[in-house]
Amino acid sequence: MVLSEGKFVMNSQRFLSWSWSVYRIAIPTQDAALQLLGILTAVDSFMSQERDPRLAWVAISCTLELTSTSKLTEAEIARQIGVSEHRLHRAMNKFMRLANLDPARGLFRSNGSALKENGQRGL
Repeated sequence: MVLSEGKFVMNSQRFLSWSWSVYRIAIPTQDAALQLLGILTAVDSFMSQERDPRLAWVAISCTLELTSTSKLTEAEIARQIGVSEHRLHRAMNKFMRLANLDPARGLFRSNGSALKENGQRGL
């Protein structure tokens, strides 16, 4: 089937409109997926190189504000696992650098996308 020039232009415009809408949706999703992959890679690397895996996991949980540590202060958490609050903060800062997170809590350094808008704990 051969399209007339007018139908071809109309179909091309529809395709371009559709592809632009897919592009606008796909790129932020792809960026978020790549950022998440970076964080997961940092978690794996951090957990595999730390001498105290319990401290490492707690530092990750506090940094990412996971449910397991969200109801406790950092001082309470440090006391429960038998380390100083300073040691917990150092581990958290080390993970933040490795994961490319901003110490201001929850902001990616690369493009400013928020991981979480309102953090409960500050460093």
